[in-house]
Amino acid sequence: EVVDPAAEKLLAPTGWTRPAPETYPSGGDWAERYLLPLAAALGDRIRLDARVTGVSRTGRDRIVDADRDRQPFVVHFAHADGREERVFARAVIDASG
Repeated sequence: EVVDPAAEKLLAPTGWTRPAPETYPSGGDWAERYLLPLAAALGDRIRLDARVTGVSRTGRDRIVDADRDRQPFVVHFAHADGREERVFARAVIDASG
């Protein structure tokens, strides 16, 4: 899936239009037409100058898998100044490469 349904719902009120499902945009086009508008819509929920150190589901491990898709993510990260933080999220975009 090229566009996350939760992101699409967040972007819909801004007049954003979903790319045709049969197309695969270039990285630059994708950043300009999807990631930048999504970042603007998310506002201060975006963490800059921070490194993600771990992502997991709340209360789950490799053995416990029941209702995994209903549990929020826990995102652990470190700020450039050394502070550590964790946030809970319904969705995570993997932009690791």
